[in-house]
Amino acid sequence: MPILEPEIQMNPSSVLDSSVCDDRYWSVIHTMPRAEKALARSLLHTRVGYFLPCTQSRSLIRGKIRVANLPLFSGYVFAFADREQTSYLLRHRQVVSVQSVIDQEKLVCELRQVQSLINLGVPLTAVDRLAPGMPVEITRGPLRVIRGQILDTVSGRRFLVSVDFIRRGVSVILDDLMLARCS
Repeated sequence: MPILEPEIQMNPSSVLDSSVCDDRYWSVIHTMPRAEKALARSLLHTRVGYFLPCTQSRSLIRGKIRVANLPLFSGYVFAFADREQTSYLLRHRQVVSVQSVIDQEKLVCELRQVQSLINLGVPLTAVDRLAPGMPVEITRGPLRVIRGQILDTVSGRRFLVSVDFIRRGVSVILDDLMLARCS
């Protein structure tokens, strides 16, 4: 059982179905250390669209297993806001910087892939530095057509879905039979 209730990871729930429309656009918010959830709560109350991908982390504390919901990309929240809301974010005490995204469609596609991995409920590992690897596509199962890279690690082969804009990614262990080389 988690220590705290999970945070709302996206608001509204259809925010990843949104791309640039009217005057709203996606931005990447770099937060103060360990301020992602507080910022997400603030965005929820001010009705600014956002996505904060989180995963469960298990740790042993004083002989007891503790489960916490932690942001996958520490220090980052993805916001879907207009210019006025973005300028408000720049004045927020938990925000270090707001980075504009040139390729909006690519970011939304990558975030949807991350959300698909989260929805599976499998253990995910955030990857800080992206290593060069073979581009692959999942050919079977519920993750069919998601593209990423394959990484060799001590624990086995990991499939990596990257968010290139922030140079980070999410990985999951998959069987090689599910993967095919991208053309």
